[in-house]
Amino acid sequence: MPLHALKSEWPVLGKWENWIKQIMKRVLVPLTGHSPDRRALVTAFQVSERCRGLVDALCITPHAEVHTPTESTSIPSALLTQLRRIASEEQARVVASARQVFEEVCQRHGRVAIGGAAVPSSDQASCRWREETGSADDILPEEARLADLVVMAQDETARDLGAPGIEAVLFGSGRALLLA
Repeated sequence: MPLHALKSEWPVLGKWENWIKQIMKRVLVPLTGHSPDRRALVTAFQVSERCRGLVDALCITPHAEVHTPTESTSIPSALLTQLRRIASEEQARVVASARQVFEEVCQRHGRVAIGGAAVPSSDQASCRWREETGSADDILPEEARLADLVVMAQDETARDLGAPGIEAVLFGSGRALLLA
C-alpha cells in the first residue's frame, strides 16, 4: 500500500513524517575511500532529500605513522622517512578516492557542496565535505553526537571502519545508526 494511502487511513503517519523532517537535519557519513562509500552516500542523500537536511561527509584518516616493534628501533632514518612518505601517499589516495565518490554522488543528486563550517539554508537539502586526521574510535563518537543520524556502509571484508566503528557510534554517541 502506498504511503499516501496509509496517511489517509492513519493520520498519525502524517505527523510522524513531519516529525522526522524536523529532527533529521544533519546526516553524518563516515567515508573510508572504498567501494561501500557510494552506497552509504546514496542512502544518506535519499534520507536528507526527504528531510531537506545536510549530508555531512567525513573522511577520517589515521596519522601517518610507521608502527614497528620495540626490537627494531634501530631502523635507519632514511628507511623510516621513506616508510612515512609511502604511508602519507596511501592516505592521500584514500582521501582522493572518497572525495571523488562524494562529488559524483553530489552531482547525481543535483547538489553543490557547501564549504567547511558554512550553515546551509534551512529549506534546502545540502552537502558538505570534511577531512579529519586521527583515530576513528575517538573522532566518530564526537562527530556522531553532533549529528541526528549516522549512515555507515556495511563492508563484507571488514577492512574499513567495520564493527569497531559501529560500536564507537552506537555506544559512544547514542545516536541513530543506519547501515547501508
